[in-house]
Formats: sequence, structure tokens, C-alpha cells
Amino acid sequence: MFKFQNGVAINGVAIDEDAVIHAMNDREGDHLYHLDVESGHVEEICTLGLSDHDQDAEKRLRDIRMEKNKRYFKIPSMPEVVRHSWFRTFLADCVRYEDPELAERYLKDSEDDLDIHICEMNLAGGDDGWYEAWNEYLDTGLFSEMKAWLSSLPVKITEEMELFDDCDVCQKMKEAGMHKRFLNDEPTRADQHIRV
Repeated sequence: MFKFQNGVAINGVAIDEDAVIHAMNDREGDHLYHLDVESGHVEEICTLGLSDHDQDAEKRLRDIRMEKNKRYFKIPSMPEVVRHSWFRTFLADCVRYEDPELAERYLKDSEDDLDIHICEMNLAGGDDGWYEAWNEYLDTGLFSEMKAWLSSLPVKITEEMELFDDCDVCQKMKEAGMHKRFLNDEPTRADQHIRV
């Protein structure tokens, strides 16, 4: 769980991690996503057909533009080349050990084609569980990208482990303050995360 440090956000409000990951993973390109650092929510605005008929969306977009990089921060989407690289790594590192023929076929199919959507759809058509495994692999990568992006924001963000009350080790960690840390204190390289 990520929280903004008190003072920047209202009472250390939790960030909607699932919505941030969804925004980063959106391949359609017809939505704008911004993280609201006051509420922890993701503002999603559909840009298709945005017109005078949708006064509410227009107003929200104006508000976001006025507060951009103060209250609202644009969430970057994952470039297709990154997804392509992750997919090929997944095939080489995971699938190859269990099903070498399948891995080689998809590695060959995705060699020149940066749009791996067809390969993903074919993987989804199988009943061998590889599509679910790919989605887990993708989610892990997106979670790491989210952490790197959050750590690049000019606000203090706390990462807090969720601990169990009936766990002695958890309680000792909590007493020692080992259950939370500032993400922004970690050294990050600009090229390690998706850029806006």
C-alpha cells in the first residue's frame, strides 16, 4: 500500500494502486489518466467525442490542466516496445522450460512484430494457463514501473506493508518502524521507469 506523507495528502490517503496500474496498462489511447495527490484517486477522462455535450468532462479536464504537476500528475502509459520486450522475456524465461515448442513458436511470431496483441490473443485461446501466467508476469512488471514512477513525483510517498495483528514478527516490525519507508528516498534512474 502506498500513502502520501501527511501534509501533502489529506491524512495519508492511500493511492489507488489498481487504478494506476490500469492506467499504465491501457493500450487504447482514448483516455487521459491523472493521479490526484490530494485524494489518491485516478482521474480518468475519455477523450473520444469530447465536446460541448460533456460539460462535466470538459470542466474536469480544465481543472486538471490548471493543477497539473501540483495536484494532478499525468500517469504514463507503458510503451508497446516495453510490453514486447517483457513478453519475449516471459517466453524465454518462463514458458521455454515447460513448453519449449510453444515458446519458440511465439518467440518467432513476435520477432519482428512490435504489436504482440495477436500473440497474446492466441495465448489466451489455450487452456494451458500461460495467458494467466503472462498476466501475472505483466502485473509484476507494471507494479515495479508504478513504484518507480511514484518515486519520481515531487511529493513524499510512503510505502507501507500491510501487517497481520496476530503475527508476532509483524508486530515487532511495526514497533521498530520497519513496515513503512519513503519511496522517494530510494535512488532511481530516470531511465528505469516509464516517462510521461
